[in-house]
Amino acid sequence: MLEYLWDPFVDYGFMRRALLGCVSLSLGMAPVGLFLVLRKMGLAVDAVSHTIFPGVAIAYRLYGFSTLMMGIGGFVTGILVVFLTTCAVRISVLREESSLAAWHVIALASGIVIVAGGENSLDLLNFLVGNVLALDDMTLTVMVLGSCVSLLMVSCMYRVLLLDSMDPGYLTLLGFSVVLVRGLFLSIVVLNLVSGFLALGPLMVGGLMILPAVCSRLLFSGFRGQLVGSVLVSLLSGYLGLLMSFYWDVPSSAMVILVAGFLYISVLGVMVFRRYVLFV
Repeated sequence: MLEYLWDPFVDYGFMRRALLGCVSLSLGMAPVGLFLVLRKMGLAVDAVSHTIFPGVAIAYRLYGFSTLMMGIGGFVTGILVVFLTTCAVRISVLREESSLAAWHVIALASGIVIVAGGENSLDLLNFLVGNVLALDDMTLTVMVLGSCVSLLMVSCMYRVLLLDSMDPGYLTLLGFSVVLVRGLFLSIVVLNLVSGFLALGPLMVGGLMILPAVCSRLLFSGFRGQLVGSVLVSLLSGYLGLLMSFYWDVPSSAMVILVAGFLYISVLGVMVFRRYVLFV
């Protein structure tokens, strides 16, 4: 019975690559997602993930189905939106989430127009919803490098990011530019989303960043515990999602997100039951 838990990963190379991809995404995206939830910017993930849509579409039109070029295209458009958002925050009364919401609909509409104008739009649309079972060596390399860079940046900026999330006024007193710190943080978000769209597609990648984070926030009280917990929930979601997609013959990327969603709903349900039924 237990062999069903590991046989797919032992027997099939594509399952091992998919698992490695999920591990790399979990290590890079889960900590960033927790900072987003702490900043009350969970919905911003969806906005930022859609801003890479036009860059992916343009790269596809110019270079075909090239993982590297589509990743570069998505990263360029994502960073451009981060820069424009930072400028809007500096010169106006807009907050980050408001500016991102505006760029979100602009980028999404632009991507749809670009896709609709191409002859091979169906292939691109299939790619945008993701297929973690189709990862090749180049895609895995890009994902692992992206996760490593993200982990390094978050480690170096850990205290600054935490302070900016809890008390940005004190951060200003220490001599840091809050706008610059938030711009760098949004750049880290873009880097993770670009890495993630290679496996999950930009339309669903935000789920693996936010769902483990909100689940961990419910389970643990201390921030470090929440940080470790978000990574563990993300890893468990990837592992179980791949297994279920293999045995049930359902889309793997969607199954990974659904498992993460199920874990969140289960934890939330237990908390509601304890509070309103058991009065604990």
